Amino acid sequence: MKKINQLLNMRKLLPILIAVILFSEIYSASAAIAFDASSTGQSASSSVNVTHTTSGNNRLLVVCVHTVPGAGYHCTATYNGVSMTEKAYMGDISTVSIFTLVAPATGSHTIAVSCGGSVSQINVVGLSFTGVSQTTPIGNTENLAWGNRVTTHTWNFTLSNTNSYTVECQGTQEDNSSGMTQSGGQTGFSLNGGSMTMAGAYKAQTSSGAITLSNSWSGNAQILETIIEINAASATIPIVTTPTSSSVTTNSAIMGANITSDGDAAITARGTCWGTSVNPTTNCVAEGGTTTGVYTQAITGLPIGTLIYYRGYATNSVGTGYSTDGTFTTLFPASVNWNNSNVQEITLANNRSFTFINGKTEHAR
Repeated sequence: MKKINQLLNMRKLLPILIAVILFSEIYSASAAIAFDASSTGQSASSSVNVTHTTSGNNRLLVVCVHTVPGAGYHCTATYNGVSMTEKAYMGDISTVSIFTLVAPATGSHTIAVSCGGSVSQINVVGLSFTGVSQTTPIGNTENLAWGNRVTTHTWNFTLSNTNSYTVECQGTQEDNSSGMTQSGGQTGFSLNGGSMTMAGAYKAQTSSGAITLSNSWSGNAQILETIIEINAASATIPIVTTPTSSSVTTNSAIMGANITSDGDAAITARGTCWGTSVNPTTNCVAEGGTTTGVYTQAITGLPIGTLIYYRGYATNSVGTGYSTDGTFTTLFPASVNWNNSNVQEITLANNRSFTFINGKTEHAR
């Protein structure tokens, strides 16, 4: 009997467990990473300044640095005066480094790279992205050196998360002024300087696990390679504020709200919910738009002379966000029987009308 009761209890808990699992899946959605901007610069000295412009939400700035010569030298990098973190480094005859900065200042600012020692050439590629996790922006990293002189190379890299990006920085260790070409769907930015070639490249990835990347260039050369994985920010429900109402009649009104954030996921619906109690989730009418910002819509079918609670809503892949409640009262028609009244004058407010019924009784709306 005890085992039977345990089984029955497990059956009762099963729907709850399924709901918890589904809830976890829904609310673990990732935002979409997007490329923001690029910049390049070089200097035949031990330092260089490059202007870079960033915009958008959940930003990450990645700076690829290639130095010649570079054995044992680690450079420093700042953006708008804020120190960047070296996330990957490979040094031999030359060096290749990757620096990152979470939430860089928006607008146009200076990437400043400084290297000590006898560095005589610096090549820099700046890449900024939006939709990146602000708490754990970097996943796996890898540093590679190709000692053989080749014209192409292919390597494996393991991704720790889905919907991430890979960013790789490459540099030659000997004369090669013909540039690099990225393959396999990568977008690259190549830069020649000091008879050396360097490149920064990125690619959107859809699944975790092992992937293959490849590059090619004209002329045999030894290559240094650094790779990092960029993690996507976790999407949230949209943020909706400021419910508004106007043009209230006996059974209709214009309602709206303001979507201040899409939660880093595309909005699929927005509109207004209304009811006769607080926090309405029924009578939700889609407005038709799918963007952030202020919207309004005409709602009909409201009950006459009733206190109405309403709020705006917006939906994305994570769920639905609501504004706070707004309230108004629909108008109630007034009735006057001239046969039993000494009323001599009636003044109507805005949006009210006066209707004669059977020539005797009149209704104001």
